[in-house]
Amino acid sequence: MARGDHTFGISVHGQRAGIVSRGISVGLDWVIVELIFVGGLLTWGLIASLWTGKSFNLPSPSIGTTGGLSWLLLVVYLSVCWTGSGRTVGQLALGLRTVTDPAGPLRAGRALGRALLCATVGPVLLLWIIPSRKNAAIQDLACRTAVVYDWH
Repeated sequence: MARGDHTFGISVHGQRAGIVSRGISVGLDWVIVELIFVGGLLTWGLIASLWTGKSFNLPSPSIGTTGGLSWLLLVVYLSVCWTGSGRTVGQLALGLRTVTDPAGPLRAGRALGRALLCATVGPVLLLWIIPSRKNAAIQDLACRTAVVYDWH
C-alpha cells in the first residue's frame, strides 16, 4: 500500500469520510471563500481609486449585497471545484473527494445542485452524518453523492 493509506493502522482510503474531517474541510472552504470576497472588495476599491483619481477607499456593500454575493461566490466555488477535480481546497487539504454514489466524478449539473443545497442551507446538513450508517449528509442523500478519503 502507498504511504498514507493507513490511519491508526486501519486503511481508510475509499471509505466515506466522517463528520470531523468533513466539518474541518467546510471550515477551510468558508475561510477561502471569504478571503476571495475580501480580495474582490480590495480589487474593486483599487480600480475605483485608479479610475477616479481619489484616495483608496474600501467598498462597504450593504448586508444584503454582501450576503448575496458571498452566497453566489460559494455556489460558483463549490460547483467549479466539484465538477473539476471533485474536491475543494478544504477537501484537498484533508484528503477528501466528492464522488457520485458509485464512486464516479460529478458532472456539472449534479455539482451545481449540490452546491446550491450546501450554500443555501449551510453546514447544518452535515449533522445527518451522525446517525447515518453510511456517513451521508443530507446533500449526499439528495444528490446521490459521497465524500470519501482519497489522497492519491
